[in-house]
Amino acid sequence: MERKIIAVPMGDAAGIGSEIVAKAAASGLLTKYSVPLIVGDKKLLELGMEIADVKFSYDIIHSEDEISDINGITLFDTSSIEGNIVLGNVSPINGKEEAE
Repeated sequence: MERKIIAVPMGDAAGIGSEIVAKAAASGLLTKYSVPLIVGDKKLLELGMEIADVKFSYDIIHSEDEISDINGITLFDTSSIEGNIVLGNVSPINGKEEAE
């Protein structure tokens, strides 16, 4: 069975999406049937891994031209969060990630 690339957005930086994505990636769920392309800021994914107390390896890409070459868990790093992530609070920093 050929596994298709599937985009997995982390969602709002102030929400719980990064933790859910981290847990799913660490469990093997994302790679069982697909080639996951996690979309969001690297800082947010790392925070999600820390909060969920999980670790997994992943590759990083920065442009759409690199998507066709991915073969495992890959982060499309949007590098869109400047400053600290404030969980549970509405802020321009958190909103910028969701808008992009």
